Amino acid sequence: MKSKRVLILDNDQAQIPRLKDCFAPFHHGCQYDVVAAALTQGRPDLIILEREMDGFDSFPIVSKLRQHDRTIPIIAASRGTKREATEAIFRLGLFAYVPKPVDFAPFEHIVAMACGST
Repeated sequence: MKSKRVLILDNDQAQIPRLKDCFAPFHHGCQYDVVAAALTQGRPDLIILEREMDGFDSFPIVSKLRQHDRTIPIIAASRGTKREATEAIFRLGLFAYVPKPVDFAPFEHIVAMACGST
């Protein structure tokens, strides 16, 4: 069975175990290795990131990533992102935007589509 590496960048550390747990029942013909770590630990197959982390805007992180690798699908999650910010997210080349709190039924399908694109 294939394995897909998922990197989670989230301001809310309590969310990370919950997000990791949500991958366990996914059945897409692959296993998910979900980590909350730095990009230096290897190229992920998917990145899930919080739009704003401790007041730090994640747009510069995504811009930098896109300069080096445009192929990693990135899913941005956020509470209450305005329309303009959502449009800016997609202009950066993100795969999807997911509002928080995350509804895990549609999230599973978004993950399957994102990982199928790599």
